[in-house]
Amino acid sequence: MPAIEQPKAGFPEPPKRSAPRGVLTELIILLVLTFSAQFLPQGPRMILTFAPLVYFVVEHVLRRRTWTEAGFNFRAIPHAFAANWFLILLVSVLIQFVVTWAARLWLPAFIDHVVARLPLAVGQTVDILPVIVGSIVVGAFFEEVIFRALFQERLSWFLPAPVAIGVVSVIFGIGHWASGDPVIVGIDVLLVILDSILYGVIFARSKNLYVVWFTHCLANLTAFWFVGLLS
Repeated sequence: MPAIEQPKAGFPEPPKRSAPRGVLTELIILLVLTFSAQFLPQGPRMILTFAPLVYFVVEHVLRRRTWTEAGFNFRAIPHAFAANWFLILLVSVLIQFVVTWAARLWLPAFIDHVVARLPLAVGQTVDILPVIVGSIVVGAFFEEVIFRALFQERLSWFLPAPVAIGVVSVIFGIGHWASGDPVIVGIDVLLVILDSILYGVIFARSKNLYVVWFTHCLANLTAFWFVGLLS
């Protein structure tokens, strides 16, 4: 039986093999397209948003990558959870509660701003709960494939892991930009960047897309619940 690849305690070293020719150029183009998409109308934005996902699948097949290499390591999930449980709880529960509680006390307009960019309204009936969960879960999966399994992983071939995490997290945060009061928008984007950095650290430590996907889903659902609970 082949050995299970276990997540490392810290940031893993860059791969020993050299990246295929053209990967860096392709990656830069995708990053530019993804960043630029945030400032386009809804139609072009959706097309450019899915471009990295299409590239990820096509490139995976053409260059014969393994699914484990891409982070789909189902058998290592228990070990990855055990090695990163504190970070998972930090970003998915503690930070979401503190931010929601503090905003409710001192900056209620921030809660209104965040709720306005949610796919569905807080406080709607349980009849649409499957739709809420489905939207959050599927959206988080696509985001983690694109920003962690693709962008962060490939950037870490050329840059130190902390730098790769930082670059990807800034783009991820800007991708959640929504119009409103500049101060509130800035706080919102910075908090999304903070969440993304922690997702990135978990992925860099575990190399497990399932674990970071679960963490992202839990953070979204927890924040949604806290907003409704503290309203």
